[in-house]
Amino acid sequence: IKNTLLIILLTLGLYFFSSAQEIEFPVWTVKSHSNLEIEKISLTDKLTTIDLFVTSDMDEGAWFCADKNIILVSIADSIRLTLIRSENIPVCPEQHKFSSKGEILKFKLYFPPIQKQIKSINLIEDCNEACFYFTDIVLDPVLNKEIRTFEKAVEDYQNRQIDLAIEGFNSIVNSCMDQSSYRYS
Repeated sequence: IKNTLLIILLTLGLYFFSSAQEIEFPVWTVKSHSNLEIEKISLTDKLTTIDLFVTSDMDEGAWFCADKNIILVSIADSIRLTLIRSENIPVCPEQHKFSSKGEILKFKLYFPPIQKQIKSINLIEDCNEACFYFTDIVLDPVLNKEIRTFEKAVEDYQNRQIDLAIEGFNSIVNSCMDQSSYRYS
């Protein structure tokens, strides 16, 4: 019976992890708060979880909260998913009061699952004052990696680290060539 239970647990664990996808520090186009970042988006068949963190940029008087009206909007087809629950973030008008500059508040937002064909979303806090948003969040891990590689290559070029810049640009070209031959073969 112990072996059977172990096999069942391992099978369920493999199923859960195989159906989950994580995107760390996803690329986005525009955001409202310079001190707010998306650390990770986890996509499963049951939930979409977004881990965020906000860093206090004031010596005193800084606070943060999240309205209960937060949505994800699929850019391609305007599907709207409403927040199920949040974790470690006060719901406005309650506030987390920062004690010092540089203090970090990490929190999670939980939404219904996103359909697999959706490649980008908007995260929008629908409120009246100091609302946060991120637009065009990329959900494709490969595209996120390529964009980050491109950004780093541009930075290397600007810093006159030409060999590193060329290496980064070549990496992107090779990745595109690999994907192109895969798609058309």
